[in-house]
Amino acid sequence: MRVLFDIGHPAHVHLFKNIIRILKQNGHEFAITARDKDVALRLLDLYNLPYKVFGSLGKGKLGLLNELVKRDIGLFKFCRKFKPDIITGTS
Repeated sequence: MRVLFDIGHPAHVHLFKNIIRILKQNGHEFAITARDKDVALRLLDLYNLPYKVFGSLGKGKLGLLNELVKRDIGLFKFCRKFKPDIITGTS
């Protein structure tokens, strides 16, 4: 099974870290995409979880809209290559 985890907030790292570890131990493939927000990337590094960054915190409404569009396009392209069976996240 191929699972994509989308991390949009540092709390999501804590939410998904154990299931990612279990999937890895059972031979499943996974990928993590992340938003550069607060300490999310540092936490992923701390837990030795590989990730690809799509987006950083935009400033103002136009910045957030721009981030959303770029992030969605990046995720779409990544999904076409990775071909996940399941995509999970909280946003």
